[in-house]
Amino acid sequence: MDDSADVIVVGSGGLGAATAYYLAKRGAGRIALLDRHDIGSQTSPRAAGMVSTLRKSDLMIGLIR
Repeated sequence: MDDSADVIVVGSGGLGAATAYYLAKRGAGRIALLDRHDIGSQTSPRAAGMVSTLRKSDLMIGLIR
């Protein structure tokens, strides 16, 4: 295992794993994805709520933004 990285992503849920993937795809260098659990095993519905602005009202869309 390497002892250095150019970028460290903490948390390997849906958002963390996707972040690490796209950073690597863009050539951001050596990416370290850190988590105490298996990759993707702790993804929660709360993480999905941060990336979606599809809501029933303009008020909720504004609050999310």
